[in-house]
Amino acid sequence: MKPEDDILHEIIKFFSGIFETSKNKKGYGYAIYKEVWLKKLGLRSSDADEAKSSRTTKELQKHLKEKFGNRIKPEAPVAEGMTLRFDTINGGKEIKIDSSKLQAFDILDLETGTAFEISLSDAFAEFFKDVLKALLDSRVKKLYICMRNHNYKGAD
Repeated sequence: MKPEDDILHEIIKFFSGIFETSKNKKGYGYAIYKEVWLKKLGLRSSDADEAKSSRTTKELQKHLKEKFGNRIKPEAPVAEGMTLRFDTINGGKEIKIDSSKLQAFDILDLETGTAFEISLSDAFAEFFKDVLKALLDSRVKKLYICMRNHNYKGAD
């Protein structure tokens, strides 16, 4: 078992209580939010995907923080505490990165250097940005992108 597997298994277990499978007219299977979960969040199935995604991710982060404590960091800023050195610019002086202006990882396992990105709405829009974030942060050794298969417009 890989060191980060316990967190990954916990994410999968968490989502098994959130989603159920549905099929469109062509028989294409996709994941929809369970009504009981939406009710817990104070949402309806007709509400925007972004609201459902955002609140579900926050609940996952809270759950993982309770289970794993300081091992994980939710909303971990990319390149937090890092500096850059340029030999030819500024006479080789270090330049501090203001990580507050950068994106954040949904979940960062500080023990293993594993970033977990959760994409429950439009995975395609997030994918390239998530890969770039992982490449820019030297703490990240491995990236997991956890995404929901959903019914795209025009798939029927």
